[in-house]
Amino acid sequence: VEPQNIPLSFEFAARAQGSKETEVRARVGGILLKRNYVEGSQVEEGSVLFQIDPEPFKVTLNQAKAKLAQVNAELKNAETQWQRTEKLYKEKYANEKARDDARANLDSLAASAQLAQAEVDAAQLNLDYTTVKAPISGITSMETQSEGSLIAVNTPMTTITQLDPAYVIFSASEN
Repeated sequence: VEPQNIPLSFEFAARAQGSKETEVRARVGGILLKRNYVEGSQVEEGSVLFQIDPEPFKVTLNQAKAKLAQVNAELKNAETQWQRTEKLYKEKYANEKARDDARANLDSLAASAQLAQAEVDAAQLNLDYTTVKAPISGITSMETQSEGSLIAVNTPMTTITQLDPAYVIFSASEN
């Protein structure tokens, strides 16, 4: 008997999976107009996958911009009134209540302008969300919604699996 190295070979069941799997969801609701990818194809991060009807969101954005313009005009008028009242108060032609009212109106309209700007930002964000983009690069799965469907907020639309790198998960007994 002579000692020697003998190669051992084992077979184990395993499954391969991508390193990342991301579910693509709609962040706004609306009619799905277009799917811009082929199911099962490779997509790059940031590429457009779906287009939801943007028209209602454009209208909302325009309304928010108009409201902001209106509040800014009122704010400009309130600033003028404040400066005029402050000057008259210093010259003892206006009472303290008129000065306080002008200041309160100016502060209120400044807050309203901030709120109107936030509404514009939210409307722009929702408009941007009508273009559904790939959050990662990878292989797409089947679409879950087809063109013409009414999409609700947070509706799953497809899944993207990143295959580079891939993981292989083995099931080996403890023995």
